[in-house]
Amino acid sequence: MGREYWDLFEIKELIPGNSVVEGVAGKPFTVKETGWGEFDIAIKMYYVNESGEKPQTLYHYLRLHPYGRTDQEKQAMVTENGQVRSWNYEEQLFNEPYESFFNLLTTGAHPKGWYDSDNGKGKGKGKGKARALPPLPALDSGEVWERTAMIPLYSTPDEPFSREFEAAEVKRLQDARKKVEAMTAEVLAGIKIKEEKLAKLKAENAATGPT
Repeated sequence: MGREYWDLFEIKELIPGNSVVEGVAGKPFTVKETGWGEFDIAIKMYYVNESGEKPQTLYHYLRLHPYGRTDQEKQAMVTENGQVRSWNYEEQLFNEPYESFFNLLTTGAHPKGWYDSDNGKGKGKGKGKARALPPLPALDSGEVWERTAMIPLYSTPDEPFSREFEAAEVKRLQDARKKVEAMTAEVLAGIKIKEEKLAKLKAENAATGPT
């Protein structure tokens, strides 16, 4: 769908000469500006007319400097050419999309490097015999096709988002939830003890009566 919509990037107002930069549809581009080392970028996504979807605005927190808890983590973020990776995962969810839009989203999936003709050059335009696509691989195969939401089983330096990453994130959230539940139980137990002590003091005060 990269050819079907435009991305608009609005750079921080504090950057001199700030303006909205329109990227060429489906093409990467570079913005050369000076300013703060980290800030939010508003990304407004416009979908094809068949979608019937309103434009959506996302926010990416961009960091232009290495960051992390330790020097090792900071150094790991810097590539050989000095670039800093600023990853952020976003997921677009379309509830009950129109049929035409659904077809656009779900058709055209193919293996990486796949050609639809037997000689790899004709691409179905008279040169070479057109061949059928193989069936989609199983979700747990780890294979990733173009124009799909498939993700690999394991993370790599170039592709950190994977089933392995998902499992680690789920475990981190589960551990955090258990910790919060334990802290909540401890606080409730303390409140119960104090309420019992308060009730006992009130009973003793009522028994002695006014002096």
